[in-house]
Amino acid sequence: MIEVLRNHITHRLGNDLDNLDKVLAAFKHIKTKRNEQLLLQGDICKYVYFVAKGCLQVYVYDKDFNETTRDIVTEDNWCSELLSFGSGEPATENIRTVEPCELFAIDRQSFQTLMETVPQFDKVYKQILEASYAGICKICSQRQKYNRLSKKYFHCKSGQIRSDLLKFNMEDEKEHLLGSGTLLSFFPQLKKSASNMAKVLITGATGNIGTAVIHALSQLTHDLDLFAGVRNIIEDKIKLGRYNIKFSQFDFTDVKSYQPALQACDILFLLRPPQIADVEKYFKPIIETCQDVGVKHIVFLSVQGVEKSKIIPHHKIEKLIVDSEIPYTFLRPAYFMQNFTTTLRNDLVNKNLIYLPAGNAKFTLIDVRDIGSVAAIILTNIAQHINQTYELTSTQRLTFSEIAVLLSTQLGRRIQFKSPNLINFFLTKRREKTPTMLILVMIMLHYFPRFQAKPALSNWVEKITGRQPIAFEQFIKDNKELLRVE
Repeated sequence: MIEVLRNHITHRLGNDLDNLDKVLAAFKHIKTKRNEQLLLQGDICKYVYFVAKGCLQVYVYDKDFNETTRDIVTEDNWCSELLSFGSGEPATENIRTVEPCELFAIDRQSFQTLMETVPQFDKVYKQILEASYAGICKICSQRQKYNRLSKKYFHCKSGQIRSDLLKFNMEDEKEHLLGSGTLLSFFPQLKKSASNMAKVLITGATGNIGTAVIHALSQLTHDLDLFAGVRNIIEDKIKLGRYNIKFSQFDFTDVKSYQPALQACDILFLLRPPQIADVEKYFKPIIETCQDVGVKHIVFLSVQGVEKSKIIPHHKIEKLIVDSEIPYTFLRPAYFMQNFTTTLRNDLVNKNLIYLPAGNAKFTLIDVRDIGSVAAIILTNIAQHINQTYELTSTQRLTFSEIAVLLSTQLGRRIQFKSPNLINFFLTKRREKTPTMLILVMIMLHYFPRFQAKPALSNWVEKITGRQPIAFEQFIKDNKELLRVE
């Protein structure tokens, strides 16, 4: 079905195959059923649709809620509510499928990117503009002339379109439609030079995940303007000195640092430090600041199974992001293999022990290097991952008893797994001066899975990166120095 769109666009872009592939990659293929609602009056129009198969109805309601068809969009044509799509204001039209359809949808950010980077795409834009012209004219004047326009465009009772009134000369009418600002009056962001790179702020930049993302990005060719969000710029410049990256002062515990760091930011890579659990106090202001300064996309590092557990902070953060209507990508990784070289390392190295209240629960695992690789690819191809969620796991599902056996085999010494009750675990960790909040997080991560279904395995790492995820045995081999007895 992509060939239908390819053939349609080829007539407008010519034989520039590089740009053609870039344009096609920005569209999402959608299959719908009959009478599926694509846009409701009052909602923001988020997509322009190309109809590859099927038929769409564009319609409006009058003050008495009588329905009038404004347009019927058939195959090989475009459909959108362009004023809403361009301005972000509520739509004054509805769009639904008349029959089962196959559509290609492009979101606002991807549309803007193509307008900036593919000069020939303006020809496609002109056709979209022409297809939406009648509706836009009606919207612009509907306060005074709504009833006259609806009668003029349709035989209202039969629903047949007065197609002779929908045709017009693009050049003659473009000024009337867009005013003196041409298409930039709809898309102010397009005034930004195409040579300007998208600014990406990476939070938690000096931690395991942040560093893995930055390292993976350093292995890719991209045109991103990368900023590491750090608490201490002088110290953290040394930690990340090997990477070509700029720095912004960003501290999760300092709300005043949010706005300067996020100013002019296009994409935010957001994670939750384990010690930050108050979503209302810290993450709500972050998301509100993103809205205020115009952040265009948030990539959030969540956790596997978050949709089933409303008590964990990640669930609330995901909801804040969705409610903000900022385009997002959620990464939901499994249990970090790097926990064995950080949080659990002291027991492993000094006691040859895994001490966790996990019982016989099965866990899926993921190496943070795989998370970094996935995140880097998404950040450099953000238009292909709008409002998507990816569970990230390796191909293994293991109990901690099985993990202890693998560690013993690879390290050449016996590692024991002990599963204490919650009281003993809490008291033991407090005696070790582990912060209370971290103990509670460890309980949540290791105890609750005992009463849940086995976590699922996914193949998203392979799909996105094109290679198999790192196995736990390989992780041990790569980290033997960190795990050897001191």
